[in-house]
Amino acid sequence: MGLTLDRVEGNYKVIDLVLEHNHVLYLPETFHLMLSQRKISELQAFEIEAAEDSGIKPKDAHEFASRQVGGPLNLSYTCRDHKNYLQSRRQRELAYGQA
Repeated sequence: MGLTLDRVEGNYKVIDLVLEHNHVLYLPETFHLMLSQRKISELQAFEIEAAEDSGIKPKDAHEFASRQVGGPLNLSYTCRDHKNYLQSRRQRELAYGQA
């Protein structure tokens, strides 16, 4: 959309408008980072919990999971999602009044 200011009337006027999409919505190499695409499956959740229970650091567990599927582009969640999952799990396990 192109706009111009009409100084006499004191308002803006549309001078150019393209109704079709004329830009890329996402880059293929960053598609996996879109919130709608980031999901942790039940199996992945089990593996995250098993790694946590075994004392494996979240960053190392995420790197291992990435290698299993051929790289972070093929993994359906980010390292931050991994850490957030563990934090929410700890909060769920925390009984009322233990904080």
